[in-house]
Amino acid sequence: MKKSQLPLQNVCGPEKQVVKKEALVKLLRWHFGHPNFQGKQLEAIEAVLSGRDCFCLMPTGGGKSMCYQIPALAKPGIVLVVSPLIALMENQVSTLKSKGIPAEFLSSSQPSQVRNKIYEDLESVKPSLRLLYVTPELIDTAGFKSRVTKIHSRGLLNLIAIDEAHCISSWGHDFRPSYRKLSSLRSHLPNIPVLALTATAAPKVQNDIIGSLSLQSPVVLKSSFNRPNIYYEGQI
Repeated sequence: MKKSQLPLQNVCGPEKQVVKKEALVKLLRWHFGHPNFQGKQLEAIEAVLSGRDCFCLMPTGGGKSMCYQIPALAKPGIVLVVSPLIALMENQVSTLKSKGIPAEFLSSSQPSQVRNKIYEDLESVKPSLRLLYVTPELIDTAGFKSRVTKIHSRGLLNLIAIDEAHCISSWGHDFRPSYRKLSSLRSHLPNIPVLALTATAAPKVQNDIIGSLSLQSPVVLKSSFNRPNIYYEGQI
């Protein structure tokens, strides 16, 4: 059986049923080849699958992408991923496709033919996409807002993941005005869990992220930044 043919609906059970850890580990091993989850990955995944908002502080290289890629496989529907880095989106989409996972990215710099093909899939009776990566600039356009609102009204949207979430905070060194406008997602797309992910967030930035995205009683997770394969040497 090819990976793209894994009967996910049998693994997950009914939509309201809690997805068991064993089923999530099975998806992790089958699609990504990792034996087990690391850090706070599993806690973040379980939080959003249960419908909770989540703020996750995880070091670079800590596997933040698993926190929204596994939910995209564990539950029918589409995961919307917001990222400010087109190169990163291209890389992740390419990797997912190589594993048989339907994923695409959208940016205003793409040819209209490419965007239209993706929109055709989203507007079909049964879209094939599981993950859709978009830039914050595209989300702010009226055309995309209308399309994603229709996706939501059809019950096809199950998670919004905000990568590099510190970019939303004016207290952060990577502040991007386009990210600040993501605050409107909650009102346009109600009752959809929001996952905010970052590798850097001082307490003031963390609070700003949670407030700006209107996260509702979020699960707050912070992974250790200690690396067992790194040691520090110096003089006092």
